Amino acid sequence: LNLPSISVYFNHPNATESFVAGHALPPGHVSVTDRLEDFLPPNHPWNLDKMLQNPSDYKLPLGHPDFSSMMKEENLRLPKIS
Repeated sequence: LNLPSISVYFNHPNATESFVAGHALPPGHVSVTDRLEDFLPPNHPWNLDKMLQNPSDYKLPLGHPDFSSMMKEENLRLPKIS
């Protein structure tokens, strides 16, 4: 698998745990689809933002890579969410 490395701010919540627990992306979150679309396999559902905004409507398939394995924590400025 060719997994990306996406920069996120230090102490970003564990994305897999949040998704499995049913916690939606906060309003104004950067588009995950835009950051990952070049890495999605052809049979992958395309609109990641929709999935992450409605996690209780979707289940991760067995063997899906852990979201956090694709996230690299850095000392980035927190995005302004309005």
